[in-house]
Amino acid sequence: MHSPVRHPGSPAGPTLAPSPDAMTAAPPAPPAVDPSRCPLCGLRNGCAIEAGAPAADCWCMAAPVSPEALARLAPAQRGIACLCPACAAGTSVSSHGDAPVAPI
Repeated sequence: MHSPVRHPGSPAGPTLAPSPDAMTAAPPAPPAVDPSRCPLCGLRNGCAIEAGAPAADCWCMAAPVSPEALARLAPAQRGIACLCPACAAGTSVSSHGDAPVAPI
């Protein structure tokens, strides 16, 4: 690892520039997404597909998904993990607490 490069001449004294290694390092990886958890509230999402069952068996095939709930997802969260039934319906996270999800 390289040491920081010191630059003289600042009225407050020398300044430090980042080392060449720090400037080329990759940004930290985002936290891993658990496909069994809702990306909005973190509760189990009851996804049949994630559990290895056919998509036709999933609760979401017969339930509408709130456009507002989808809009709350960051682009990086889309298509990775399903919402839970309460979040998909647009229910506030604080109002469904640890409510059980639909069985799969």
